[in-house]
Amino acid sequence: MQKRFAGLLLTLLFAFSFLWSPNAKGAHLMGGDLTYKYIGNNRYALQFLIYRDANCTNCLPMPASLTYYSYAGSYVAKSDYSVYTTHNVKLFSIGLVKPVAPNCSSPTGVSVQQGVFLDTLTDGNDSLGYHITWFAPGYRNGSIIVNLNSTICPSPYGVPFSMLWYTFIPNNSYKNSSPQFLNNPIPYLCVGQTNTILPTCSDPDNDSLVFSLQIPYSPPACAGANQNNPPTPYPLGHPNFQEVVYKTGYSVGDPFGNGSTSISIDPQTGVITATPKSQGAYVIAIQVQEYRYNPVYKKSVYMDFVRRDLEFIVGNGCPTSSPPSFTTYPSSSKLIVAPGDSLVFDIAGASANGTDSVHLSATGGMFSGSLATISAPYATFVPGSGFSSLDYKGKVDGHFVWKPSCQQITYSSPYTVTFNLSDQSCHTIYQTYQIEVQPRPILTPPLVKCASITSSSTIQLSLLDSSTKAEFLQYKVYRDTNYSGNFVLIDSINSFTKTSYTDTKATNNKKTIYSYYITSQNNCGLEG
Repeated sequence: MQKRFAGLLLTLLFAFSFLWSPNAKGAHLMGGDLTYKYIGNNRYALQFLIYRDANCTNCLPMPASLTYYSYAGSYVAKSDYSVYTTHNVKLFSIGLVKPVAPNCSSPTGVSVQQGVFLDTLTDGNDSLGYHITWFAPGYRNGSIIVNLNSTICPSPYGVPFSMLWYTFIPNNSYKNSSPQFLNNPIPYLCVGQTNTILPTCSDPDNDSLVFSLQIPYSPPACAGANQNNPPTPYPLGHPNFQEVVYKTGYSVGDPFGNGSTSISIDPQTGVITATPKSQGAYVIAIQVQEYRYNPVYKKSVYMDFVRRDLEFIVGNGCPTSSPPSFTTYPSSSKLIVAPGDSLVFDIAGASANGTDSVHLSATGGMFSGSLATISAPYATFVPGSGFSSLDYKGKVDGHFVWKPSCQQITYSSPYTVTFNLSDQSCHTIYQTYQIEVQPRPILTPPLVKCASITSSSTIQLSLLDSSTKAEFLQYKVYRDTNYSGNFVLIDSINSFTKTSYTDTKATNNKKTIYSYYITSQNNCGLEG
């Protein structure tokens, strides 16, 4: 299904505290996100993305460093907030967020600056895990936000325009990585139109994700704006861990104040549909719950959730021409491939008038690079036959290929790949597909028809109903002596055409009782 895309800045709520001068002006923060990946030995690679309104000329610049708090989960469970550590992170890089379409400029009056902060966190051995918090006192982009109550506190503060972001890292036995957000578009929606927003997301552990809309978090009303004495950031459950307060007439289901439902989210894909009727800036949060499926016990374990604090900028500077369209694409939005097989298809699109330049791109965790959520083999997306690039005049074609391995089998959530098609008028539409890498079947083992003693140290097994499936890797032979119940792997058979097996190490077999069983192993390592 083709959907029209309006870019926005999506913010993962993982909380930390800025090291700015307490007497300085606000920085007009628009949000940010923090993702983490488990990298071994109780270590997590953290990436902080901070966004600010670059149009504010008398505001503070991007901070040179920030500090986040880590609370021990077992103490927090007892309402004890005394056990925590703080970690300082320096600014790694800074730049402006660019539109998805390469030949487009940002809408008039919209300029978003991104700061990148990188850190490696070594967790302790808390039995529950660690709560991570960040508090940015008085720095939400409050001067233009429409839907928050600005009368709670005396002028000039207008709290709760502060930000309190939070996530929880489960204990190290899970070796968990958070969901990874794969795009950084500009937070701009078109007034009076239906806008579809795609927060492209992938999980390195292939955990199942459930999306919902929520009220953004905030420190206590009024306290957050006191830059000279900001409150300590605490984790979820503490009295100082609160939510923003909407004005009358605004809510999670109607953050734009339309008088009826003005926003919705698909709980499986995270696709947001918004229909604002008035210009302005509005805030809401998206929550992503994470579940890990155990294929052995066939149960899902709730890992916890992350959040993103969103600021939507609604304006009327939208293109009036017709958008491009996809002309070639798979007919089903759900694609299936087996490990070792190749998934191959083309995606093509064209401009509405046949002459405008069009650009085609793909995002997904299966591609190589810094946003990859898998290890090799990676997918590729290159110009299709007859095209030298993915940026072409009038029409464009792209060629997708992925040959996944057994390690990339989807026991729970499928992989998601999104194709973006944009034109020189700044229209962007997209197609999203879910890719399921199916497990190889567990093969039926051969039957042991009979066992014959052929010498004092050899026993021959006659086999029946051997596997002839392409997924066959080998048979594995296990042996026990004198009914001990301790079967030990003694050999493997690499050909399914064999109808017998000889154990040449069955010594003293006239006085020793030997028992055997044989399993069949497929080429993904599963035995049956």
